[in-house]
Amino acid sequence: MRIAIEVGIVRAYLTKNPDASPTTVAAALKAKGIRTSISLASAVKYRKPKRGGRRSGRLGQGRAKAVVGAGSNNSIIIHGLIAAKRLAERIGGIERAREALAVLAQLT
Repeated sequence: MRIAIEVGIVRAYLTKNPDASPTTVAAALKAKGIRTSISLASAVKYRKPKRGGRRSGRLGQGRAKAVVGAGSNNSIIIHGLIAAKRLAERIGGIERAREALAVLAQLT
């Protein structure tokens, strides 16, 4: 799971610095005490989006609907919580998500 955390950190760095080269990304993260390789930074930066194909995960699951009105800010919060739950499941549970957030907080 360490790779998944590193990928998230590299993505976060590239979001703030989209013109950074993979070498620059690896060097900047190393300066902050986060070990990552240039090849991982390159793979994250230049990855091509998936096209079509079968969706992974559970089939037949529709989008979650907000319990509150459409114009309310609460619907945004609910969708954010659902997305956070899915992320936690993908990276191995809530404890792993907390670790990832702690590392991500070091970048800001």
